[in-house]
Amino acid sequence: MNLLQPLHSVRVVDAVRERLRQAILVGELPPGARLSVPDLARRLGVSRSPIREAVLQLVSEGLAVEHSRRGVEVARIDLSDLLEIYALRAALEGVAARLCAESMSAADLTALRGVLDAQGAPAVSRDVARYRELDQRFHQIIVQSCGNLRLAKSAEQLAAELRLAQRLLADSAEHLRASHTEHRRIVAALIAHAPEEAESAMRDHLARVASAAQAKVSAEGHPPSGPEPPGLSHSGLPTTLSADLPTGGTP
Repeated sequence: MNLLQPLHSVRVVDAVRERLRQAILVGELPPGARLSVPDLARRLGVSRSPIREAVLQLVSEGLAVEHSRRGVEVARIDLSDLLEIYALRAALEGVAARLCAESMSAADLTALRGVLDAQGAPAVSRDVARYRELDQRFHQIIVQSCGNLRLAKSAEQLAAELRLAQRLLADSAEHLRASHTEHRRIVAALIAHAPEEAESAMRDHLARVASAAQAKVSAEGHPPSGPEPPGLSHSGLPTTLSADLPTGGTP
């Protein structure tokens, strides 16, 4: 998938931001990749102005960082960042689970139970990629169903940052099984309309996941900020991206 293709949009800056955001989240622009405004403008076929604005928005979202000498790069998430993210997730999603226990719709609860059931097989077979995909959906349903739009928006931003730190997350068979068991406890509390239990179950779950990540990093000795991103050209963009993209576009 090549997300850095020419854009055709009424409001180019929004399309640019979303295209770059997705390129970061799927790893097409890996952690540490330089977000060069001239190069991105050329590859996306738009002027520099919307690129510059979109890149600054990515900085505000936490998906990119600005350095005084190196310019803007895709963010690198280290262990201390990860633990901060999980502390915030526990607070936000604990509240989300409480709210869902009070007012979650039958349709949303059915969707959540469907995801929970689907998690069983990858948890047993240790299909990490599939389990993580379903895990993201599980938490997404809860935060989107809680009825608090500001909470959901903040949780979505944290989830996006977390996707930059997949290498730090625990991935053992024991961890996946424990996570699935904890998800069952959360769903049981939602079904029972037990707000306090739902919040406690969610907080306990995310606290254990954070501890498991910390234990994995300690055992494997990851470098603080992760390895240098491979496969970058002199511009800081992945060498696999096509260079044959038309220029032009709406400023």
